[in-house]
Amino acid sequence: MPQDILHASLFLQCESVEDLAVAFISERLARDNAFKLYNLARNLGCVRLVEKSKFFIEKCFAAFLIHFSRAGGMDAFASASVERLGEVLGADLQISEDLLLLALLGWIEVNGLSE
Repeated sequence: MPQDILHASLFLQCESVEDLAVAFISERLARDNAFKLYNLARNLGCVRLVEKSKFFIEKCFAAFLIHFSRAGGMDAFASASVERLGEVLGADLQISEDLLLLALLGWIEVNGLSE
Protein backbone atom coordinates (compact mmCIF):
# COMPACT_ATOMS: atom_id res chain seq x y z
CA MET A 1 0.00 0.00 0.00
CA PRO A 2 2.69 2.63 0.82
CA GLN A 3 4.41 1.65 -2.40
CA ASP A 4 1.21 2.39 -4.31
CA ILE A 5 0.94 5.80 -2.66
CA LEU A 6 4.58 6.50 -3.53
CA HIS A 7 3.98 5.46 -7.13
CA ALA A 8 0.89 7.67 -7.40
CA SER A 9 2.66 10.65 -5.80
CA LEU A 10 5.52 10.34 -8.28
CA PHE A 11 3.10 10.05 -11.19
CA LEU A 12 1.10 13.06 -10.02
CA GLN A 13 4.28 14.95 -9.02
CA CYS A 14 2.86 15.61 -5.56
CA GLU A 15 6.03 16.27 -3.60
CA SER A 16 4.46 16.51 -0.14
CA VAL A 17 2.81 13.08 -0.47
CA GLU A 18 6.05 11.68 -1.90
CA ASP A 19 7.93 13.00 1.15
CA LEU A 20 5.46 11.32 3.50
CA ALA A 21 5.57 8.03 1.60
CA VAL A 22 9.39 8.02 1.49
CA ALA A 23 9.53 8.80 5.22
CA PHE A 24 7.05 6.03 6.02
CA ILE A 25 8.85 3.45 3.89
CA SER A 26 12.29 4.54 5.12
CA GLU A 27 11.26 4.00 8.74
CA ARG A 28 10.53 0.39 7.86
CA LEU A 29 13.83 -0.36 6.13
CA ALA A 30 15.32 -3.59 7.47
CA ARG A 31 18.02 -6.01 6.39
CA ASP A 32 15.43 -8.36 4.91
CA ASN A 33 13.67 -5.76 2.73
CA ALA A 34 16.35 -3.16 1.96
CA PHE A 35 17.30 -4.52 -1.47
CA LYS A 36 13.65 -4.94 -2.47
CA LEU A 37 12.90 -1.34 -1.51
CA TYR A 38 16.07 -0.16 -3.27
CA ASN A 39 14.97 -1.95 -6.42
CA LEU A 40 11.42 -0.58 -6.12
CA ALA A 41 12.74 2.97 -5.72
CA ARG A 42 15.05 2.54 -8.69
CA ASN A 43 12.22 1.22 -10.86
CA LEU A 44 9.92 4.07 -9.83
CA GLY A 45 12.63 6.68 -10.25
CA CYS A 46 12.31 7.86 -6.66
CA VAL A 47 15.75 9.35 -6.05
CA ARG A 48 15.18 10.08 -2.36
CA LEU A 49 14.19 6.50 -1.54
CA VAL A 50 17.06 5.15 -3.67
CA GLU A 51 19.49 7.25 -1.64
CA LYS A 52 17.98 6.27 1.72
CA SER A 53 17.87 2.55 0.94
CA LYS A 54 21.36 2.64 -0.57
CA PHE A 55 22.72 4.33 2.58
CA PHE A 56 20.97 1.72 4.74
CA ILE A 57 22.37 -1.16 2.66
CA GLU A 58 25.89 0.25 2.72
CA LYS A 59 25.69 0.58 6.51
CA CYS A 60 24.15 -2.82 7.27
CA PHE A 61 26.06 -4.86 4.71
CA ALA A 62 29.42 -3.06 4.96
CA ALA A 63 31.27 -6.21 6.06
CA PHE A 64 30.27 -7.90 2.80
CA LEU A 65 30.26 -4.94 0.40
CA ILE A 66 33.88 -4.11 1.24
CA HIS A 67 34.87 -7.16 -0.80
CA PHE A 68 33.59 -5.45 -3.96
CA SER A 69 35.13 -2.01 -3.54
CA ARG A 70 37.37 -0.29 -1.03
CA ALA A 71 34.62 2.10 -0.12
CA GLY A 72 32.14 -0.73 0.37
CA GLY A 73 29.72 0.87 -2.04
CA MET A 74 26.43 -0.55 -3.18
CA ASP A 75 27.09 0.23 -6.85
CA ALA A 76 30.14 -2.05 -7.10
CA PHE A 77 28.19 -4.88 -5.48
CA ALA A 78 25.08 -4.38 -7.61
CA SER A 79 27.13 -4.38 -10.82
CA ALA A 80 29.31 -7.35 -9.84
CA SER A 81 29.30 -10.25 -12.27
CA VAL A 82 28.34 -13.77 -11.28
CA GLU A 83 32.02 -14.70 -11.59
CA ARG A 84 33.09 -11.92 -9.20
CA LEU A 85 30.37 -12.95 -6.78
CA GLY A 86 31.71 -16.51 -6.92
CA GLU A 87 35.25 -15.30 -6.21
CA VAL A 88 34.12 -13.40 -3.13
CA LEU A 89 32.04 -16.32 -1.89
CA GLY A 90 35.07 -18.59 -2.31
CA ALA A 91 37.12 -16.39 0.03
CA ASP A 92 37.27 -16.79 3.78
CA LEU A 93 34.53 -14.34 4.73
CA GLN A 94 34.19 -13.31 8.33
CA ILE A 95 30.50 -12.45 8.26
CA SER A 96 27.38 -14.17 9.53
CA GLU A 97 25.55 -16.61 7.29
CA ASP A 98 22.27 -14.71 7.56
CA LEU A 99 23.93 -11.48 6.42
CA LEU A 100 25.54 -13.32 3.52
CA LEU A 101 22.23 -14.91 2.53
CA LEU A 102 20.40 -11.57 2.63
CA ALA A 103 23.15 -9.94 0.55
CA LEU A 104 22.98 -12.69 -2.07
CA LEU A 105 19.20 -12.48 -2.22
CA GLY A 106 19.61 -8.73 -2.58
CA TRP A 107 22.01 -9.16 -5.49
CA ILE A 108 19.44 -11.42 -7.16
CA GLU A 109 16.71 -8.86 -6.45
CA VAL A 110 18.72 -6.10 -8.12
CA ASN A 111 20.08 -8.14 -11.02
CA GLY A 112 17.38 -10.72 -11.61
CA LEU A 113 17.93 -14.40 -12.25
CA SER A 114 19.02 -14.03 -15.87
CA GLU A 115 22.66 -13.38 -14.87
